[in-house]
Amino acid sequence: MKNTFSYKMLQKCSTCEWTKEECITIIETNTQSIYEHGMRGLQRALDEKVKDANKTCRRCINKDVLITVTRGALVFVDIECLQWKELATRLGYPDWSGTFTLSEMSTEIQFSDGTYKLIAVIEYVGSDNRKEIGHYITHCHRVTGSWETYDDLNHNKHSIIASARMLLQKKKIAVLFFVKH
Repeated sequence: MKNTFSYKMLQKCSTCEWTKEECITIIETNTQSIYEHGMRGLQRALDEKVKDANKTCRRCINKDVLITVTRGALVFVDIECLQWKELATRLGYPDWSGTFTLSEMSTEIQFSDGTYKLIAVIEYVGSDNRKEIGHYITHCHRVTGSWETYDDLNHNKHSIIASARMLLQKKKIAVLFFVKH
C-alpha cells in the first residue's frame, strides 16, 4: 500500500548514524508566510516546514544531519490556527481576518516529487471561542473546476454546487486536502 501520510521525514547523522523517522499525517504550516502573502504564501509555508527541521544530531551534536523527505499520495495541511485572532495579534497582524474565499485557495502545490492538486477544504462554522463546539463543512473541488459542498446538517444529504457568490464568500478554512497528480 502506498504511503498515505502527508510526509515521512528521515533524519540521519553522518557521524554516529543516529536516525529518527517521523510520519506526519497532517502538516502544520509556518504561518508567517501566509500572514504576509495570504494563500499565495502557502507554498512557501510548506517549504519552510521542511527547511526548519532540526539539522543537529541529538546524540553527538553533529551539525550535519541528512534529512530525507518522502511525501505520500495525499497531503493534508492544517491551517486552522490562522483563525485564532490572538495568535495573529501576537505575531504582529492585529487586522488579520482569519478567513479566505474558496477562490483564494491555492489549487496546486509543488514538491520535488511532483505536483499536488487541491481536492477539498474543510470549513469551520462556529464561534471564535475555542471552548465552544462548532461544526465542519466540506467543500470539494471537482476536476471540472466547480466546487460542491457537503454538510451533514443538511437533511437532503446531497451535494450543493457552489455558486460564484459562494466562491467569493469568506470562510474559516481549517484543513486543505491535496492529492498527487
